Amino acid sequence: VVLILLMFCERVSAKIRPGLAWIALLKFAFPIALLASLPRVDAGAGERGSSVSQRAFSTEWSIAVVSIPPVEGSWDDFSGPIAVALWLAGAGGFFGIWLARAEHFRRRIVAEAVPVSGTMRRKVEEAAATFGMRTPPRCLVGPSDIGPGVVGIFSPILILPAGLAEALNSAEFEAILLHEFVHIDRRDNLRCAARALLGSLFWFDPLV
Repeated sequence: VVLILLMFCERVSAKIRPGLAWIALLKFAFPIALLASLPRVDAGAGERGSSVSQRAFSTEWSIAVVSIPPVEGSWDDFSGPIAVALWLAGAGGFFGIWLARAEHFRRRIVAEAVPVSGTMRRKVEEAAATFGMRTPPRCLVGPSDIGPGVVGIFSPILILPAGLAEALNSAEFEAILLHEFVHIDRRDNLRCAARALLGSLFWFDPLV
């Protein structure tokens, strides 16, 4: 249902979309065994009817439960640990690849970037004040072939492509800055990392 809403409902706002996606992802992370362990109440059967049915079942049927001990050295002794090892290897591998790619991208962008000019810095500070941000983020000018964006999780850096400020008027440039400030304020990079971690834990499920 969530996938259908995100794919076909264009009126779903940008504020609601992340929440819907998180509801769907957390469904996989929530231990369903907790729900299964809750006591269940049969609303259709009273105490008397339940006891009568149990007596009838116990007197009319006789069930023999045979306990078969596991054979030493059988597959059952190793299937559990092997499954856990495969799951951990897959989760660690997928999340490790995601971290490596993200860090490589961040290092490459920051290495090629240069500090912003004084004029652009003042525009960033003015936009940050308009947004209500106490401390403007660190801002760098990156290659012209990338779009504006934020790199880093705990110390985000605002990256602006070279020539962007000159190609836009003041209102357009401020709109882009405010858009990126929203990403910083919502900690979207941290959310992205959390989604990557959750997806890595359920790497065997294509729906995740």
